Amino acid sequence: MLRKNTFQIFAVPDGIQLTVLLAGFVAAGSPYVSNADFGFVKIPDLSGLPSLGIYGLIAIALFLGCYLPIWPDSSNKLVEENEELKSQLAETLSASGVTTNTVMMGGAINQVSPDISNKIDDLIERMERISVTEVRNENPEWHLELAKGHMARKRWRKAAKHFDVYVLAKPDDYYSQLSRGAAYANLRDGYDTNLKALRAYNEAIAFADNSPDKWLNARLFMYRGAMLKRLNRLSESEADLLIGKARAVTEYEKNDADYNLACVYAIKKERLKLFETVKRLEGKDRELSGIRSHLDDYFSNFSNDKEFMSLIGNT
Repeated sequence: MLRKNTFQIFAVPDGIQLTVLLAGFVAAGSPYVSNADFGFVKIPDLSGLPSLGIYGLIAIALFLGCYLPIWPDSSNKLVEENEELKSQLAETLSASGVTTNTVMMGGAINQVSPDISNKIDDLIERMERISVTEVRNENPEWHLELAKGHMARKRWRKAAKHFDVYVLAKPDDYYSQLSRGAAYANLRDGYDTNLKALRAYNEAIAFADNSPDKWLNARLFMYRGAMLKRLNRLSESEADLLIGKARAVTEYEKNDADYNLACVYAIKKERLKLFETVKRLEGKDRELSGIRSHLDDYFSNFSNDKEFMSLIGNT
């Protein structure tokens, strides 16, 4: 087991240690070099205190003794315990279907047994209860597993917090940058969190330039486009959504892009483009339901348009 010295146990600042050491040397040398001037330190006239030299030597000996690593380092045991908990959490999440893909899409654990859900919560609680600074600062994977766990349990704010710390150590992990963006997006907490989501998506796009994953290349731009829409940066949003749709490989992604494009066109009052886009969503219940649920905001400009309302099945 690793051990610590006394100064480390009590977190004595370096400045205080140096002051104590100099005082010991001054006291120890006073009987022999009284009134001597060494530039950085001057020995005062302490000839009237003959025993001070002995006390100085004792102080120096005690000072050096404080550097002996005699105290068990309990934090090392906590580090080992946390590593074990992290491994258990990673295995449990993987077995529960919490993959990189589901995390990036903001997927949550909805179909696992209550026992598994409780186990995940217990592991997260135990990991976060261990307050060892070294664990958190030197092991970014600790934050990654906790972020995934919180994402799976729909605790978006806590997930975003741990992703923030993780990407400081590994900014080029574009999968985690995208997941971080999804966490902030799912908060739906106004401008600040929307902007943090956008910045995370920007980082993901910057580092995923050479990614071989076609679905990722599409989703990156669609997610950023959706966030730009939320921030009312409509021209940028349209551009990103069109790029994402062009790269999309699944019908789900193409429909998702069309839904967000419909939002943009409705806000911009571009009726022709809106109708063309919504017609492509005919029979797509998920997207049409999404449109009907936003008649008071994104689609408010057309909420009294009978042709549009008929088109979305809201007659």
